[in-house]
Parts: sequence; structure tokens; C-alpha cells
Amino acid sequence: MAEVKPLRLKREKAAPTRAITSDLPFARVLVDVPAPHIEPFLDYAVPAEFSDQAVVGTLVEVPFNQNLVLGVIVAREPTTSIAGRIKPIHRVFGQTPITDQGHIDEILDIAARYGVAPWYFFASSIPAFSAVGEKAILKLQPGEPHSDQNYGNQLPADLTAWLVQAKQIRGVVELARNVPYWRSALELVIARSEVSHVLLIVPDERDLQILQMISEELHLPVATISGEMKKSEKFVALSQLRRGDLRISIGTRSSVLYALPVGATIIVLDDNDPSHYDRRSPGWNTRDIALIRSERFSVIFASCAPSLELVAMRDRGEISYYTFSRSKPPKTTYADEDDQYSYFPVIARGLKNGPVLVRVVNTGYVRTFSCQKCRNIAKCSCGSNLIYERNEPDPQCSTCKRRYIDWRCEFCQSSVPRVTRAGVERIADDFGKSFPNIQIIISHAEHPILNLPDAPAIVLSTSGVEPVGQYQAIILLDLERSLLQLSLRAFERTRIETLRVLSMLKPGGELFLSLPSNHSLSQYLLLGNSASANAREIAERDSAQLPPNFRLIIVEGEELTPVQSALQDFVERNELTLIGPIPHGKRRDEVRLILKTPRLCAPAVVLRLTEINRVLSMRRSPLIRSYIDPYDLEI
Repeated sequence: MAEVKPLRLKREKAAPTRAITSDLPFARVLVDVPAPHIEPFLDYAVPAEFSDQAVVGTLVEVPFNQNLVLGVIVAREPTTSIAGRIKPIHRVFGQTPITDQGHIDEILDIAARYGVAPWYFFASSIPAFSAVGEKAILKLQPGEPHSDQNYGNQLPADLTAWLVQAKQIRGVVELARNVPYWRSALELVIARSEVSHVLLIVPDERDLQILQMISEELHLPVATISGEMKKSEKFVALSQLRRGDLRISIGTRSSVLYALPVGATIIVLDDNDPSHYDRRSPGWNTRDIALIRSERFSVIFASCAPSLELVAMRDRGEISYYTFSRSKPPKTTYADEDDQYSYFPVIARGLKNGPVLVRVVNTGYVRTFSCQKCRNIAKCSCGSNLIYERNEPDPQCSTCKRRYIDWRCEFCQSSVPRVTRAGVERIADDFGKSFPNIQIIISHAEHPILNLPDAPAIVLSTSGVEPVGQYQAIILLDLERSLLQLSLRAFERTRIETLRVLSMLKPGGELFLSLPSNHSLSQYLLLGNSASANAREIAERDSAQLPPNFRLIIVEGEELTPVQSALQDFVERNELTLIGPIPHGKRRDEVRLILKTPRLCAPAVVLRLTEINRVLSMRRSPLIRSYIDPYDLEI
């Protein structure tokens, strides 16, 4: 039998007592809480050794339950309403604050707009703390003087006068169609930087590379903020941005959340580019965040084709809107099909004077269709595209699954569908045979080419990765297939992609469009005036209760019947249209609701969804995910 050893008491060490400062001994801290029903603002005692460092905007580490979590100080108080012992702040990061009260208030407004805990956005708005980065930034001298160099502003005088106003401004600039978009964007930035710090927000890293390259060619000092930076580098870059060390900074989508110097200007390039939309719940986008921040900062949206949301704001008188004078459209050849015999002569003429761009879409198999007679895209009453499922004779909605037996076009009543061919054939071999001794350059997502050679060449590129330069001729293929993509914004996306490419056409250059001349996109490009096209598209969206005058909210979860019940009063007051539940498509155990609500009713609906998640969190039930104004329904 084993010997029984005597019990021994384990000695527990008491945590050392920390002296609390007598000067404003309590700090209100915004905390990274783990659940929606937990109050995110908590009070902590300020140890005496942290009294000078623990100011508003300082990043701290605080105890929460049995863990240590991050937080930011939002206030210092002489008293607290909490009874009992107040836990002290465990750690203070850095010697200086990482943000300010105004920035914190903005983050709270943004979180309320999307119905999430404030830390969700706050975590993306600050750099991860880096001791190495802090040492580096403390050595740098802030306030670098602005250069007096003349960069050759070619903007119209009235636009320049508006940009150099020494006051807060908010507006939209519809860029000229006959000037490369990157040049127009930089001219806006340079002009505005005469009176304030400018943060230019571009869609993606490729645009960041392009503008950085052009800036270096102009010897224009800019600070670029890239997602590829090391932690210490990003800490330094965001600290310099907040101090305003350089007059011009360039970043991508998340830059719209960063702390900025007083009086700064935010310029958003191509707000309707899909890269400006975060596809994760709650689905925020650059445009909406910038508009919230326009209460404190100047905000300018620049694009060859601004979003319909901005057009609707102009129509309501909520934002200034500048349009360049109409330019003469280029010589254009139209075609019903992507027939090489139609566009080969255009290529041959262009190669006599310079490089030629052949742009393809390369979107894969397309199930959507248009009308054979009028070429309008077949749509459901809910606003989504109709599709043909495999081996099914009748089309159905890609979203709500409504089936259309004996389909007829809502515009011309024709019953003959037009299904475009599936897949993009490789045409480089044909070019090599037809144009011997001509360099052929292929640029696609897996192997993008940034710069355009000076010599005559045929550039075959997919959408979004066209080499930077100016072309003597541009061939746009697969446009109809692009318009038939399963997206609520297919026309809007095709329009902006097309106009960005057309801005690279040299004066006197030639254009080929793989569309008939009477197609709505052809007319939009030919007329050079977006007013009528935008009005028509907004009217179509209004009839389907879609943005910009309605808000679209997607709700996903395992069991949504309680959500439907909780929203029923909005439905009864005609403040909400509810579609579903419908199969999720990607997750077998989940379903989806699609909510459509008038723009002014949306805040109340989002607040109700937030309350639903709080209740579910208290019950320890699975939470719902919401997407507020997503780019499209294919999340």
C-alpha cells in the first residue's frame, strides 16, 4: 500500500499594491470587449507611475475578467460611479497618445452607423504599437515645410479657385475623360495641398504603386501607407500622418479610418470601385466613412464616373459637384460581336503611331443573359440578374430564386434571350500571326505589367491591370459579358473600368467597342454627359428599392425567424421590405434575409439589428451577421 503523504498548503502570493495618483485618479477606457452585450466603456484606476502618460488617446492594457485586453483612454476623471475596488491600468504603451478626442468621437459615430462595437473600427484606425517605431518617430522633426515647386497645374481656373479655399469643403469632381486619371488625381491633390494636408485614398495597392511612381517622376514628396509595411514602418507612417509631417499622403481603403492633422483634406479616388468595399461584416465602404468624417475634415471625391450615391446627394443638394467641359469623343468603331475582323484594322492603324491596348474581361462562365432585341439585361423585380441554371428551360432570379416562366423583356416585351459565349479565348497567337515582328505584352492578375513600353506593341490585358501609359488605340472586348456579371453594380463597375481605360487614349487615338452603337453604355461614352444615364439608372434602382435612395442590408445566421419577428413593425409601417429567408449558398447550416429600407429609415433598422445581437449574446446564442450596403449580393 502506497504511503500517504501529509497535505501541504500552497502559499499564494498577493499582488503588489500600486499607489494610485491623486490627480484625476480614474480613467474612462474604451475596451476591446469579447461580446456585444458588454458595456465597452469601463473605469480603471490610474497608478501614480502612469499619471503623466495616461492621457486621452493613449493605448493601454487593462484587466478584464481573467485576461488582459487592449483599450484606449477616452477621459480622465476625478471620481467614478463604480462601487467597490477599481482595478488599476496594467500597462501604458508609449510616451505619447496615438489618437485624439475628435478621432475617438468619429470612430464612435462610424461604429453606430454600422451597428458594431467601437473597437471593431478602432483597431483598424490605429497602428499596432512598436517600441522601435516610437523611438524613430520621436527623433523625427515634425512639420516639414511645403515645397514651393511649380508642378504645372492644368486644372480649370474655377476648379482651382474652389480647391485652394482656406476653409473646409466637401464636393465631387467628375474627372475629364481625355486626361489620364492618375494625372487628374494628382493635380487635385497638389492644388489642395497648398492649403491643407491631403490624404489621397486609392482603391488598391496597384493604384498606390502607380501614383507613387508618377510622384517620383515629378519629384513630388509624398508619404505612402501600404499594407505591406512592417509593424515599425507603419507605426512611423501613421504617426507622421497624424502630425502632418508631409503635405501629401497616399493610402488604400483602411486609410480612411486613420487619425489626421487638424484641417486635413481627404480625397477619395473612384469611390465606386469594389476595392473600396470591405466584404466582411458589417461591410463598410470608404465613401460612407469619408462622409461621416466630413464633419471635421474637407472631403473630395474624384472619379471619371462617380457613384450613384454621390449623384443622388448632388440631386438632393447635399454636396457640391464639378463636371469638366464636354470633350470631343474619339473616333469609335462599334461591333455586335468580338469579331477579330472588326477590330484588326483598328489595331493596324494604331500600331503605325504607338502601342495598342486590347482589354478583355476574363470573367469565366456567364449564366446571365440579355434581350436579343434591345440588349437590356434581364433582371428580377428585386433588382438582381436573372440566370439560367443547368438543364432548366426557364430563368430564375440569382438571389430570391423566383422563376420566370415564359420570360419577356420588361423594356420591349421580346421573349428571345441573348446568352453570351462562355470563356475568353486566347488571342495572343492570332496577334502573332497577323502582326509579325510586333511585341505582344500580356498583363493579367497573376502577372501584372506596370509600365508601358515606348515602342509600338500590342498589350493584351485583363481588366484592372492595364500597363500605365497612353495608347494610340484601345480595343475593349467582352463588354456585354462584363455587363452580365452577377452583381447589382455590374453596369456601374463596367462604366468606371471603361472610363479609366479610355482616359489613357492619346489625343486623336481610335477606340473599338464590342457593343452596338445604340447600346446604353455606348451612348453614355459617346455623349460624354452622365446626367441622363445616371437619372435612368437611379430610377431603375428606385423601382427595385435599391441604393442610392434605399439602403440594402443582408442578414445571415443559423435561425432568422426571431429576427423576422423583431423587424415586423418596420414591415407593417412600410419602412422595410423583407426578402427571405433564402439559402445562404456558401454555408449549408445558414440562411439569409435581404432587407430594403428607405434611406432615412436605415439607422433605426440597424439599431434594431444591434439590439437583436445583444440579446442573442446574453443568451449565448449564435449571433447574426449584418452587411450594410454591400457592394453586391454575392458576399
